[in-house]
Amino acid sequence: MALRNLIFDLGNVIINIDPEETSQRLMNDFNIDYDFFKEKMSQVFLDYEVGKIDEHAFATALGKEANKPMSKDDILEHWNSMLIDIPEERLEMLDELSRRFKVFILSNTNYTHISWVKNYLKKHFGKEEFEDWGVSKAYYSHELGERKPDQACFSKLIHLEGIKPIESLFIDDLPSNVQAGKTFGMKSILHDPKSEIQHCIVDYINEFSR
Repeated sequence: MALRNLIFDLGNVIINIDPEETSQRLMNDFNIDYDFFKEKMSQVFLDYEVGKIDEHAFATALGKEANKPMSKDDILEHWNSMLIDIPEERLEMLDELSRRFKVFILSNTNYTHISWVKNYLKKHFGKEEFEDWGVSKAYYSHELGERKPDQACFSKLIHLEGIKPIESLFIDDLPSNVQAGKTFGMKSILHDPKSEIQHCIVDYINEFSR
């Protein structure tokens, strides 16, 4: 079966991220134990990722856990501190691949992070959507109402686009998501964030045929 569709994760694949940075900043500035905080607030994080709560409700919930007053702007700035940059070479890769395949993004994310992404793209490249680099459609969990590794997340993308899992290659940096992609019927590859995706993509595409 010929490869027709490429589906990329964002964090640690297209975007460089460092969740530890958020952890350290929350701990240092607001005396929040991030590991405990993350466990306690896990449902809030999940609800925000699938769009069940908005940015204000998310910031309010986080602020209640601080040991000193935090403004909404403080909270969102710290939340975004895990987002580092988006290398231009990766955007150029997406654009080049779009001439041969349908290219999609499927990301567990939230309104705050995607606002940062759009602002970053606009500031550095004058364009704010991945679709400006040839991506057919970027699917974000908070807009889709589903998140990986749930099968419903993959199912929504496949049915909305009318594509076939067997003709699709899914690339993610988390083993649980990759396994879910395989279960759904897509060729799925675990990407090592230490490697540059633009240097690996040819091997990943070739692996599809093996």
